[in-house]
Amino acid sequence: MMNRTIALHGCLMAFLWCSSSLGVLALPNAADPLSRSLNQANFIVKGKVRDAVGKLPGIMVKLKGTNTASITDDNGNYAITIPDGSGTLVFSSIGYTTQEVPVNQRNLINVTLIAEDKTLTEVVVVGYGKQRKSDITGSIVSINEKALKDVPVANLSQALQGKGAGIDVQKAGGNSKPGSAPVIRIRGVRSISADNGPLFVVDGIPYNGNINDLNPDDVISVEVLKDASSTAIYGSRGANGVILVSTKRGKSGEPVVTYSGYAGFTKPLGQINVMDGPQFAALKKWAVVNGNFVGGKPKYSGINDPTLLTDGIFSAEELEGIKIGRSTNWQDLIYRTGLNTDH
Repeated sequence: MMNRTIALHGCLMAFLWCSSSLGVLALPNAADPLSRSLNQANFIVKGKVRDAVGKLPGIMVKLKGTNTASITDDNGNYAITIPDGSGTLVFSSIGYTTQEVPVNQRNLINVTLIAEDKTLTEVVVVGYGKQRKSDITGSIVSINEKALKDVPVANLSQALQGKGAGIDVQKAGGNSKPGSAPVIRIRGVRSISADNGPLFVVDGIPYNGNINDLNPDDVISVEVLKDASSTAIYGSRGANGVILVSTKRGKSGEPVVTYSGYAGFTKPLGQINVMDGPQFAALKKWAVVNGNFVGGKPKYSGINDPTLLTDGIFSAEELEGIKIGRSTNWQDLIYRTGLNTDH
């Protein structure tokens, strides 16, 4: 019995030595770098992605910090090959909260994503309080504080320009009336003779003053009610639309100090083309010559008649200016490069 065991042991050792020499049999060695790299390159993670309703196709599965990625199929299944069993998988898609799951040497990872819809949970100020945007059926344009401060402006009407569909902001009287209240139209003109201006409501109180009197830095949001629902709330005053302005107010918590300011230069776009001194004197002489007749004949022989300067047609200052050839462009004396600041 002992001889048979020794013989069997000898045959086994000889077989292992021959196999190792010929490369037929190689026992795995965890310390062998080649074996370890082959195992790492073939680490595959599989699983299924779903939500509260069911499977989710088209979900991005990515190894965090790398470009290695995969996408779930129509059944929500995915398979991704990663360098080793470590790292973190990132599951992301539009409308769902991004999740990060550590691999931890697992080959099967199933994930359930949570739906996320921020736009339907936003709170919008309406005529009768505040509501979630998902609960509103009327036509409302909401302009938040960040959008109002994207471009430095001098007043609130300038901040509303181009910020919402259906809101037309025009300057009253063109450029000839600096500081005038703007003309704001919501969805065009509704009446030929009546007032077409919208109703302004500041912090729930109808505001009949000039919108330029409101400091844009004090405004936190602006909502524009554009359809007939505003009439149901504010009556006939809201027939041309309603602009709801919410201003900043105190909050509980630690004191917060903020500063907002800007500076700029203002220049006239151009000057009005007017006559100089000699041109004005000639115009006045021609007016007198062509408008004065005695016995059907002209009183003056022409614009060079010396009596034009002695008949009291020109004032003493004008006669002095004609004598010395003085010509004053008052626009050059009035217009300057202005400094525009706001603090």
